[in-house]
Amino acid sequence: MVNSMVELRNDDTVIHNEIDGLQTFLQKSMEKLVFLGQEQGEITTDLPAAQIAAVLMVAREGFQVAIDYDAATQAMHDTLDTLMALIRAK
Repeated sequence: MVNSMVELRNDDTVIHNEIDGLQTFLQKSMEKLVFLGQEQGEITTDLPAAQIAAVLMVAREGFQVAIDYDAATQAMHDTLDTLMALIRAK
């Protein structure tokens, strides 16, 4: 999907609408999961669930691109660990 977003989104209205719909679905799903994590005390409540979900969505897309380009595995793990430390409840 990340490749389609980058390569095809503006080429075709149908594809554009499908990608937007899927992105909205994934964003809302991520927001619900973050909210549940906040309710359970696992994710910080310093920021609204919607903002944390938006960051996680962008990170997910970045990780996908990095994986496609064979990013160094340890660097990916370190980045993920940092991201998790930022959103983890204290």
